Amino acid sequence: MFRQILARVQEEAEGVDAAVVLGYDGIAVEQVGTLASDEQTQLLFVELARLLREMRQTAELLEVGAVQEVSLTCTERQFLFLPLSGEYFALLLLSSAACSGKARYLLKREALALRQALQ
Repeated sequence: MFRQILARVQEEAEGVDAAVVLGYDGIAVEQVGTLASDEQTQLLFVELARLLREMRQTAELLEVGAVQEVSLTCTERQFLFLPLSGEYFALLLLSSAACSGKARYLLKREALALRQALQ
């Protein structure tokens, strides 16, 4: 189920290299697209999950409500995070030239389906 939803987002948004559902432990539940070697990819997932956990803790500490989404733009790549539950989040890996607005819209559009697939 996850694979079809993630593939739909990747196909419709130009520049999305990979779409992933991850646990906050950094372990991928499902992924589509092109990623680097397994070792590099696992390290990336663990570090991004740690970053998102810290953002959640900071939001709680500041009492500003739950993290709704996170966008990280670097020179070589963009990352879009969307929490799905207390245990899982969706991640899009985009090229630096990709239109992140469309990818963001598509990920939010599919959020309900991803959350239902977690049930």
